[in-house]
Amino acid sequence: MAVIETLALTLRYGTHTAVDALSLAVEDGEVFGLLGPNGAGKTTTIKMLTTLLPPTSGTARVAGFDIVRQPAGVRRAANKARDCDVLARRLADGRADDKGAHWLARVRAERAQAQGPIVAISERLLRHERFERRIEELLRRVRPRRGEAVKRGLRFGDWARARLRPIVKRFFEASPSAASEEAALHQFRIRGKELRYAMELLAGAFPPDFREELYPVVEALQDRLGEINDLATAQARLRERIEQADRAPEATCLHRLFDDQQAQLEQAHAAFLGWWTPRLAATLRAGFKNALGRHDPPKAGANPHSASKRREATTPLPAAMSPDFDIS
Repeated sequence: MAVIETLALTLRYGTHTAVDALSLAVEDGEVFGLLGPNGAGKTTTIKMLTTLLPPTSGTARVAGFDIVRQPAGVRRAANKARDCDVLARRLADGRADDKGAHWLARVRAERAQAQGPIVAISERLLRHERFERRIEELLRRVRPRRGEAVKRGLRFGDWARARLRPIVKRFFEASPSAASEEAALHQFRIRGKELRYAMELLAGAFPPDFREELYPVVEALQDRLGEINDLATAQARLRERIEQADRAPEATCLHRLFDDQQAQLEQAHAAFLGWWTPRLAATLRAGFKNALGRHDPPKAGANPHSASKRREATTPLPAAMSPDFDIS
């Protein structure tokens, strides 16, 4: 019996398709890995399966519950460990009153209960080195394609720049305007995460200012958008609790907490748009244009670690990192 099943599951943000007609089935007891490049829609898929995002079209069932028609059943089956962490952090930020402290204690208790199944799964995977064997099996499947896969003479620096250019292009294409809504900021966050991870992997191909000037801006952008995402998640969970409240005093308290989170979300949204100005975006764009269009040799007196990293850019590309390298 499939415990997770999707059929043509799709989510669109305006004209952008985040998840495109995904169909899969995960059997009971199966360890299933959702793999894909940054921005492929993995996190969006998980959010739909845990009822945080409604799909545009298609269907999905978790433990027999439909994610649209039976969301409460899905949440009970999926547990809410991570969302409890987010909500607890929001409630513990010092803005809540005594009743808010009461709800914080309840959320922490729920989080402690949710930890049990996680520990049980971890222990089961670690028993008899099952997890290590699964990792080794996955790594054996990672190999370069034959034929044109290994391009002789290709340098890591050239390969890194070629790989980074389309990621940078997608990032700036997703840059929000002053009137952007949460969906646009969410898409920008995905593109920012994709860029950040790519920069971390490819930093050795670039001079120090790539790491010391460009990367901190992308990192700060991710932190700010992550705060907005956490506030939105906390709001979603508070909304659920308001719907489930069976007493008026509880509902009133939750409404106050919800309104507080809404105010913080609006402030965080405005603060981000005030920070991500056209001037900052233009400066960052110019920095990437400069980095992607040059190939600097190590400078005299440069940090030895940085120099060793830059020397890697002049070495031939290993077979396992060829442009056609893929997971089959």
